[in-house]
Amino acid sequence: MTTVVKGHKIEPYANLSGADLRGANLSGAYLSGAYLRGANLRGANLSGADLSGAYLRGANLRGANLSGADLLCTGNMEEIKSLWFEKWGVAYTYDTLQIGCQKHSVEKWRKWDTPAGKVWVDNMDSDATEWACKFMPIVLMLIDSSPARPTKG
Repeated sequence: MTTVVKGHKIEPYANLSGADLRGANLSGAYLSGAYLRGANLRGANLSGADLSGAYLRGANLRGANLSGADLLCTGNMEEIKSLWFEKWGVAYTYDTLQIGCQKHSVEKWRKWDTPAGKVWVDNMDSDATEWACKFMPIVLMLIDSSPARPTKG
């Protein structure tokens, strides 16, 4: 599969290490598996971008628009923090938490153990409730003790 970014093709798993992409419009870009270590993405529009499997350690994401982006990448551990617990990857920004393919506000995830929340989680996957009972308290504790930095401000 080839990546198209504003009319330019980028090979999958492209090495964009240290690239200066300040203010770039990468909205909806397929950056799955891209190596973006140390890339300058300050102010970039990454809304709806597929960052799954991308490597963002050391990347500058200040002011970047990450709304709707697939966050399951190796985050820069400042604006995007990521980890794995058994079956599913977990990634979060200051206001969004993605577990596997489920991406919702952190506040919505905090209600996972309410009666309505348990029905919601149970409908996600046959293993979701068991996973949530085991790992959601840890995930939420990590978010509270090590919050992601907002991209703006």
